[in-house]
Amino acid sequence: MVQKRKPDEGAIEEEETFVRGGGSGLAPVVKKQLEQEAYAEAEADLLAGSSKKGGKRRKSDASGAAAAGVGDEEDAFFRGLALQDKLPKYVELLKFRNLSRGCKLWGAVIEVTPRELVVSLPHGLRGQVPYGEASDFLHEQSKKAALADAEADVHAAAEAGGKQSSSGKKRKAPGPGAAALPALIDLFSIGQLVRATVTAARSGGGNEAGNDQAGAKAAGADAKDGSKKKATKRVMLSLRVSKMNGGLGPESLQGGMALPACVRSVEDHGFTLALGIKGVSGFLSKKEAAAAGRPLAPGVLLDVVVPAGGAPKPAGGGSSVVNVSCLPEAVATAVSHAWEGLNIGSLLPGQLVTARVRNVLSDGLLCSFLTYFSGTVDPFHLGTDLTADWRKQFSPNQRLRARILFVDPETKRVGLSLQRHLLADTLPPNFPMLGQVFSEAVVRRVDEGLGLLLELPAEAPATTPLTPGYAHISNLGEDKVEDIGKRFRPGQKLRARVLGFRPMDGLAVLSLKPSVVDSHILSIADIRPGMPLSATVLRVDEYWLLIAVTSSIRALVPLLHASDTGSAKALRKFKEGQKVAGKVLTVDAASKKVTVTLKPSLVGSKLRTMASFKDAMVGVRSHGVVTGAEDRGVFVSFFGGLSGLAHLSECGLAEGQKPGESFKVGQVVKCRVLGADPSRKGLKLSLVAKAKATAEPAAADAAAEGAPAAAAASALLASYQLGQLVHGTVTAVHTAKSSSGDTAPAYYELSVAPAAAASGEAVAAAPSAVGRLEVAHLADHPAAQAAMVASLAVGTQLGPLMVLQHLEKSKQLRLTRKASMLAAAEAGVLPSTLEGVAQGAVMPGYVASITNDSVFVRYLGGLTGRAGLAQLSDTFVADPHQLFREGQSVRTTVVQVDAEKQRFGVALKQSLCSSRNADYLQSLFSDLEYAESLSTDVATADWGALAIGSVVPGEVHEVKDFGLLCDLDAHDDVVGMATRHQLPEDVAYEAGTKFRAVVLDSNKAQGIVELSMQPRLLQAAAAATAAAAGEPQQQPHKKQKKQKKAAAAGSAAATAGGTADVALAEGQQVDATVELLREEGYCVTSIAASGGGASCSVPLGFLPTADFNLQHQPRRDIQVGQTLSVRVAALPSPATGGRLLLAMPQAAKPARPAAARPAGGKGQPAQPQPPAAGSCVQATVGAVHALHADLELEGGFHGRLYITEASSPLSDLRTGAQLPVAVLGRAPMVAGRRHALFDCSNRPDVVAAAKAGEALPKARQPSWSTLKPGESLQGFVQEVERGYVWCAFSTSIRGRAFATQASSSIDECERLTKRYQPGQAVHAVVLHVDAQRHALDVSLQPAVPGAVPTAAAGAASTDADADADAAAAAAAAAPKAGSVVLGRITAVGGGGVRVQLSARCTGRVALTDIHDSAVQQVLAGLEEGQYCRAAVLGPDPACSQTSSSGKGGSKGGKGKGGKGKGGKGGKDSSKDSGADNSSQLLLSLRPAAGGQCAAHAAAAAAEQQVAGLAPGQLQPKSLKPGQKVAGYVKSAGQAGVFVCLARNLDARIRLSQLANGFVESPAEAFPEGRLVAGQVLSVEGDKVELTLRTRNAGPSLDSLEEGQVVRGKVKKVAAFGVFVELDGQPGGSVTGLAHLSEVADDFVSELAELFTPGQRVVARVLKVDAGAGRLSLGLKPSYFEGLSDEEGEDGGSKGGSDEDFDADLVAAAAGSDGSDDSDEEEGAKESSEGDSDVSLEASEDGEAGPEGFDLDEELAAEESASDEDSD
Repeated sequence: MVQKRKPDEGAIEEEETFVRGGGSGLAPVVKKQLEQEAYAEAEADLLAGSSKKGGKRRKSDASGAAAAGVGDEEDAFFRGLALQDKLPKYVELLKFRNLSRGCKLWGAVIEVTPRELVVSLPHGLRGQVPYGEASDFLHEQSKKAALADAEADVHAAAEAGGKQSSSGKKRKAPGPGAAALPALIDLFSIGQLVRATVTAARSGGGNEAGNDQAGAKAAGADAKDGSKKKATKRVMLSLRVSKMNGGLGPESLQGGMALPACVRSVEDHGFTLALGIKGVSGFLSKKEAAAAGRPLAPGVLLDVVVPAGGAPKPAGGGSSVVNVSCLPEAVATAVSHAWEGLNIGSLLPGQLVTARVRNVLSDGLLCSFLTYFSGTVDPFHLGTDLTADWRKQFSPNQRLRARILFVDPETKRVGLSLQRHLLADTLPPNFPMLGQVFSEAVVRRVDEGLGLLLELPAEAPATTPLTPGYAHISNLGEDKVEDIGKRFRPGQKLRARVLGFRPMDGLAVLSLKPSVVDSHILSIADIRPGMPLSATVLRVDEYWLLIAVTSSIRALVPLLHASDTGSAKALRKFKEGQKVAGKVLTVDAASKKVTVTLKPSLVGSKLRTMASFKDAMVGVRSHGVVTGAEDRGVFVSFFGGLSGLAHLSECGLAEGQKPGESFKVGQVVKCRVLGADPSRKGLKLSLVAKAKATAEPAAADAAAEGAPAAAAASALLASYQLGQLVHGTVTAVHTAKSSSGDTAPAYYELSVAPAAAASGEAVAAAPSAVGRLEVAHLADHPAAQAAMVASLAVGTQLGPLMVLQHLEKSKQLRLTRKASMLAAAEAGVLPSTLEGVAQGAVMPGYVASITNDSVFVRYLGGLTGRAGLAQLSDTFVADPHQLFREGQSVRTTVVQVDAEKQRFGVALKQSLCSSRNADYLQSLFSDLEYAESLSTDVATADWGALAIGSVVPGEVHEVKDFGLLCDLDAHDDVVGMATRHQLPEDVAYEAGTKFRAVVLDSNKAQGIVELSMQPRLLQAAAAATAAAAGEPQQQPHKKQKKQKKAAAAGSAAATAGGTADVALAEGQQVDATVELLREEGYCVTSIAASGGGASCSVPLGFLPTADFNLQHQPRRDIQVGQTLSVRVAALPSPATGGRLLLAMPQAAKPARPAAARPAGGKGQPAQPQPPAAGSCVQATVGAVHALHADLELEGGFHGRLYITEASSPLSDLRTGAQLPVAVLGRAPMVAGRRHALFDCSNRPDVVAAAKAGEALPKARQPSWSTLKPGESLQGFVQEVERGYVWCAFSTSIRGRAFATQASSSIDECERLTKRYQPGQAVHAVVLHVDAQRHALDVSLQPAVPGAVPTAAAGAASTDADADADAAAAAAAAAPKAGSVVLGRITAVGGGGVRVQLSARCTGRVALTDIHDSAVQQVLAGLEEGQYCRAAVLGPDPACSQTSSSGKGGSKGGKGKGGKGKGGKGGKDSSKDSGADNSSQLLLSLRPAAGGQCAAHAAAAAAEQQVAGLAPGQLQPKSLKPGQKVAGYVKSAGQAGVFVCLARNLDARIRLSQLANGFVESPAEAFPEGRLVAGQVLSVEGDKVELTLRTRNAGPSLDSLEEGQVVRGKVKKVAAFGVFVELDGQPGGSVTGLAHLSEVADDFVSELAELFTPGQRVVARVLKVDAGAGRLSLGLKPSYFEGLSDEEGEDGGSKGGSDEDFDADLVAAAAGSDGSDDSDEEEGAKESSEGDSDVSLEASEDGEAGPEGFDLDEELAAEESASDEDSD
């Protein structure tokens, strides 16, 4: 067989089958006529040839025959290809093996390196673009540089006497005249869409599509390695426009055409562009270039568009120039059109074309475009919703817009894309993060033999959903998956991890392999120096090992690190495939290089791993590798490229001994860090085993002995113990530039003295040391830090401070003023060594450093713990920098202590580390008051008169958008502010208005007071004042002393601004209403008066909305006006400015506090033993929640008293109360982890048994194994959320009751949160149990009498006990037909209304079953989430016949503003609730049937009811052509308007039948739910066609508008134009003129050859001159390119004119009436009975038929009568 010769590189391969191009001497009219005759003759020959072969002749549809009759070239052409079996039967994806040279692809740049570009291609392919092929400019510059280098080499060789230079010599630098090549990163950007041409496709060492020098080198390297090397595949691409646009000519540059271009040079007024078209260049003005959005330089690629009329203009020298534009909107919307000479080599990827669906294939679409071209759309580029069936969204002859994805001239294959983002010329907007793990990825499509398409759920509500993902068959499991369909199914939820992205396909690459999902290494970004890992040996070389870390990550082991000796002999012990363990030496993410060490001494080292300067703290010991030994010392390297020098004096050598004699290169040594110098990138090390000097004398003794000053300073630092409290005086302020460029304080230098010396006590020797206090250590809260910075100056005295760390290098003490750390140190729970760290301890600290995958927290003495990503938050964390800042105060819980490796791990999760009290807020207010006391500003404001909660008078100064700015009478310099929420609604304020307001909060530093003018707060203040004034004066003698103490306390609080009611006590539960939200992380609340005190102010409380670990992510669920149940945390005190501090109980998992130990003691104290199950212990109530109380048990353990184990209501418990409890045991395990809580009970019988040492009574609690439907349970309400009442029945069992199963009316459903309060006791009946998934559905209402059991209930009734079966069936029953039930609307759309009746039962309401009578808009008033009452009609037949019901209304419809299936949001809520389609019912909302919904009130308010035709129940056989019917619009689109006539009967109205004129936008003219009335045009089976057209008098000049599309017939053909009579009544129509220049896009010499009198035409109105009675029309085909076939069809189809339309109706009616005598008798019977609802014909007076008419009964009677007549 002779192989086909491949074309040369760069050659344009002409299309073999259809040769086009060049000019023609024939006139356009003659040419068109000849083409029509030729195609007609070719089609006749094809039909004759197929009939001679003997098989059955293929049937063609009516539209095809009509098109052939009128000479439709495109239809005839593709029909001929179909007869020849040349059209594709399936979609072939783009694969590596079928790529050929010259194939043009559309791609996106995903990586830019100095040498090449990496481009993502369609269908998951990836290609590389060498530097010289990135653009034509770079290609030319590369050639010039190569030529200059060659000349330089020749010149150098000539100077050397002709001798060739050795290979080791470096190439000389280019001369001064040589220009530097531009960098690719300056010309290209990540995500840039590019058009590429395949130049070669190499597999292994060969080069399939070319044999260049690089391919030959690769082939030689592969041959040298042998067959063991895995073959690699590389697709080499070129972005040169000369290759991409080589098939274009000057005649192709038509207006509106988009094509790629390359910037060639920069001129004064713009840029010259290379278009790749011979003899034509482009010019882009600087004004137009501004729209590019990036700087343009030579070599930049961009897409440009030729403006209208922008033909090339001669520029001299035989060349021409065309002006272009790069406006993104113009480029994105540029549609390509056919032109003379178009062939497959002229098609460009990325072109936007108008395509027409030819066939819906099993795996995609076959489309035609540009007349003679066909392309396929694969399943990845259909652009449809994941939950929708794409086959139902496309139909033959449907027109749509598409982008060309790839063009293969050799195989003549063209791929198209309908992806929305590609149509908009952009990439997908919302990709998931690389490496992100999804626990519930939903399978949406199963591609047998290929993979799975999965929907990725978003963790938080997003503006756009996440891009879907695709798991290839190779990534579905650890083993090979043979049959995907049997193992996976749509709707299944799987765990998946993101491996990469396919931008062109709009997909994320997923893997379902458990080893990949759970792996901690996914890419090089996950590898860090010092990380231990395991790998597999791939290759053993003479000087290195190549190992595989993962399937895609390779690492290199240098010879020096292959063993402890570092010899070449050690490499012989390694074999290919061997498993090895090592540690990462270095990571270079840019070049993707990883080096690993296999030295056993390093891999097994238990010392600290040093990989950065942050790890290299003074005194740290670690192992390193000797890299050199010189006379001055030994060089040692560590991980991450860290290295240092051990001076000769620190090598531990004998006198006269040289380092090279004792230390060899590659030797592993133990080092100690003496110092670090990041500026020089080096460490000062010591190789001495122990320090030479360990003396710790006092500073005075050292000075007396004449020790050096450095030793004296070190001794002075050592005299201050870690954790010691000191005082200091600011001596200097050191500043630094911030990220914004401003200069700000960085740290303060202090003169430090012990606290006792500062207080004046007698101390033997109190030497002054130098302290360093960073800004981050001034306070816990950032706002307090800023206040302290504003108050500090040189000379300011601070105290108390705590010694945090000794800084040996700078001879300073690192100090802190953080209140959290000072309190922990005072309690003795702040460790300084690893021995003092206990697992489970809660310790405060500060953030020392943050990396991409962890946060390091530091304590005393540099002791540091690590918190990984999984321990940072209770939710997923992608970037730790977004949650934490360096220096931030945090609370940590120790989760792991590794004594061998001298490290420990901590957790920062709020559930483990939250502060139960208001410590964070108390620290803020205390520090603010302290900063105010340090301020040197003269205090002129009387803050005592502006106490919080007091009433102050004032005057409005200015009205702002946010509220009011006020002047206060108390002080002129204080500004009052009142937000909109704190103003009464019925009062209008303006400048000068007098008022009285309550003080909510104050900022003394800024002189601002927050005010409230709410009447309820003013009334509460007045009541408090009256109560204080009416206090009795005479009291018994004993009580007077207490009263005096209380008065003194109240006076102190008032002095400090105190406002709290004296009756409040710490730990008391109160209700607080949020009045003001502050950005500082707290809110101001008002507390209901307790009535026990005498305060003259409103009781206000301050509640934190942030915490130590949540400083940068405060709570967002607290709103102004919300009422919360809170606990009093701290009473007002002068330290907090007289503020009452509150705390809100958090659903947090308690953590064990750190055990106290003596200050300064070493060693870990004895750990208390946990309480044993069955023992009786004393407990302290920590917090009281709705369903349980937190207990503090003996020994520092935590317990939980559940509501079912309490002897009295939990509301009777008080915080701090003591009570005996019996320990039941540890709480159940969660996710396989041991719980830290102990379940307790204080029931008298249980406590008595525990004290007596007897067995505890068994708890009366249900279990998952014994639960069954119908069982009665006693429980307690836990929460009400999203329409469900969640109830707890034991510590481990909770269930949900849907709103309709917890209420008896719509009003109760809407007030669900008020009816069911947390902690409320309820009685429930089990409906459904899934013990495996721990899912429980219950009902809080009695069972519906006469209910019919569902399939699930019937399957569950297999128990032998008949009574249990009956109870289960009654409980899990579904409502039967005729019953009225409650439900919640989950979707509203053209497909009807979807109603959720229970957690596992849904229903559907057809559009015709919402109102009793017709309304103009049937969906008005209905929204998702509303509750309704519906009548059950029976099982939904559309549910069981979804596959064959067509458009029966089973879909949820688009919904209002939604997308896809299911109404609003495009999602069916029943899926989330676990609803089963088998239990879907057909419902009715009609009031006559007992229904009730918001649509009824909306229709009555809008007076929408129409007393005309009413949609009723119809059957297709009861309809006749010409009969008047009405229905509601389901959807409108290019296929027409679909109307719901009955519950399961739809009709279609074609676009041409929507109105007498042209409908510009059917979707806007016919919205979903609109009432329409028309006539039956045809009935074929269950398919009904309607028409809305009526006869009219035709248009008039006054009614016509420019641009309007009209129809008519040719009245006269003249030499200068064509007269067209518009459709209308004879004698009353309007006639217009289509001038000779407006009849065709090309020149026409003879109009009579194209038009004849009486011919039907479509025209566009160009100009209307009503005064002169003139009408100008246009007949150019280009005027109608945007119209569909049905919009622009002429008189050849139904309804061409009113006369034809009426004739069709009469003919159809006559044919139907004469077909069967029984139909006439049936029609006569209908007329005699006056059945107006059945026929839907209005009476003469316009009234509809009788109300209360039962259509079901009448239709049944009518059918029986018809059967009798037929018999």
